[in-house]
Amino acid sequence: MVFGIFVLGGISDWLDGWLARRLNQTSDLGRMLDPIADRLYILVSVVVLLVQGLIPTLIVALILLRDVFMAFVISKRRRAGFAPPQVHYVGKAATMLLLYSIPLVFLASAFGGSLSFAMWLGNAFLMWGVVVYWYAAWLYFNELRTLTHD
Repeated sequence: MVFGIFVLGGISDWLDGWLARRLNQTSDLGRMLDPIADRLYILVSVVVLLVQGLIPTLIVALILLRDVFMAFVISKRRRAGFAPPQVHYVGKAATMLLLYSIPLVFLASAFGGSLSFAMWLGNAFLMWGVVVYWYAAWLYFNELRTLTHD
């Protein structure tokens, strides 16, 4: 059941973005809210996985620390008079990896771990997702350091 909810959530998030771009119905508000919705989806998901004992605390801590770090970077940009950073393809890749990992880990656990390939793949996506997530944060931070007012 939980697996299905998270799969539907991921599909609806992807479909929403695809349709908005396809139908040319994007907006500044949508561009601002979509990353926030993704962060909340990931946060809720990893907390549920942690509570169920399916992922280590360190992974959750790394994800939370990255999001706190990015909140700091974005607030520092705003105080300096700059808009939030444009979403980078590395950030999108990290989010995709994390969003793919969640249903796989849930799927494997739903079958009592008998789907070891699903658990292995889910954990691989999760680990790579965390690494790429932090790499994206580093890119955003470096972009902030190079900003100047014209």
